[in-house]
Amino acid sequence: MKKRDIYDNVPEYWKTTDFENLFDINQDGLGRYGFNLNENLYFDAPDGALQTYTCRYAEMHWPLISYDIYGTTRLAWLLMKLNGVKVEDAFTPRRAAETVKYVRKEALPQIVKTINGYE
Repeated sequence: MKKRDIYDNVPEYWKTTDFENLFDINQDGLGRYGFNLNENLYFDAPDGALQTYTCRYAEMHWPLISYDIYGTTRLAWLLMKLNGVKVEDAFTPRRAAETVKYVRKEALPQIVKTINGYE
């Protein structure tokens, strides 16, 4: 799914094809590649500005949670950043009834504008 599938009129500031391009790729001691989500990007959002999502299934991985909230799996990285997920826990599923903090879908354009240097 592309951003243009989510929004009717895609503005110029959506220039990043995949948000994953924001993060450095690192190689571990076994030769495996992975993103370091804690290295490049920081969010400072007061808890009052965040919404709460309650996981509905026995095991939910971040892409599924992202799809439930935003209608796309491509914002799993954002949820992981907002919830302080460490690299070693990136593939640990959330359990039913656990909560996840997220920003409203309407706030995403402002975040993307800032990341892409439009504001």
